[in-house]
Amino acid sequence: MSKHSNKPEVHYARTQDGWKIALHHHPGKKARHPVLLVHGLASNYRNMDFPIKDLSLAHHLSKKGFDCWIVDLRGSGLSKKGTFQPYKWYFDDFVFQDLPAAVDTLTTLTGAKKFHWVGHSLGGLLAFPFAHNYHRRNVFQSLITVATPVTTASRPGYFKITHRFDRIIKLFPRLPYKTLSKMATRFVDLVLGLEDNALFSRENMTREILITIMEHAVESVPTSLILQIHDWLNHQYFASKDKKIDFMKSLEELSMPILMIAGSVDSFTPLADIRLAFRRLRSAKKTLMVFGKSRGHEHDYGHIDLLLGKNAPKEVYPEIVRWLEEHD
Repeated sequence: MSKHSNKPEVHYARTQDGWKIALHHHPGKKARHPVLLVHGLASNYRNMDFPIKDLSLAHHLSKKGFDCWIVDLRGSGLSKKGTFQPYKWYFDDFVFQDLPAAVDTLTTLTGAKKFHWVGHSLGGLLAFPFAHNYHRRNVFQSLITVATPVTTASRPGYFKITHRFDRIIKLFPRLPYKTLSKMATRFVDLVLGLEDNALFSRENMTREILITIMEHAVESVPTSLILQIHDWLNHQYFASKDKKIDFMKSLEELSMPILMIAGSVDSFTPLADIRLAFRRLRSAKKTLMVFGKSRGHEHDYGHIDLLLGKNAPKEVYPEIVRWLEEHD
């Protein structure tokens, strides 16, 4: 596989608390509504705009005519914090600060009144409370979530381990995933050989793809955010940090067309968890699509390989394009 050189334009949206949130823009000329792509936990815009040719969902959609905007949430990619701001934030800051600023900028620059949202993992989860709490209602043309949990059906395998170390984790300001990931490139063959990993299906991953992910698409995460997610899982709720806003209720009030995409062997975001969210959605137009051998696909899919697996461009991307074209 070769690297693609189609670099996006970069715009910045300023939040009320002083962050400059990066928006990476791949222009498209055919579709009516722009597409906002939102990365997951411990990742950045490379989750959606991968350096390897043919594995960039944003580049793929742009070639199909969709005007694509990829956000870097605070602490990720090219986003920049103000002077003297601590390395501490919560899920709430994404919902009430970063994404409103990004969407305000997107709609101002494009003139669009509505847009499509494509979110991977946490990037899909953010869509639910954002849609309910954003100052303008009915801005979603459609919503696509990829490997998105809701946190209350079952505890993902990774968090079964990490939540046990909360007393230790809280002693540090961040979990240094970015540094650890780059160090792990030395052991990439060992990682590829693991039969039981939470993040991808071995048969859908290559050495080159995994090394590129480790080098470019992983970010460190503040301890505050991890502890908030652990609290959701431990006490089976989904709400704001102060518990005054019940985010779970937002699922029952969404009316836009919604496509939920899941991997058949994703143990990081179990299918049971995604089905829970799907059942609670009240949208009149909703579809759950599972990718795996039992559904006629070439390979089973895990968590990150739904977008960055070797077969994603020929099996997953076309379904995303089909949905966007149908609901544009």
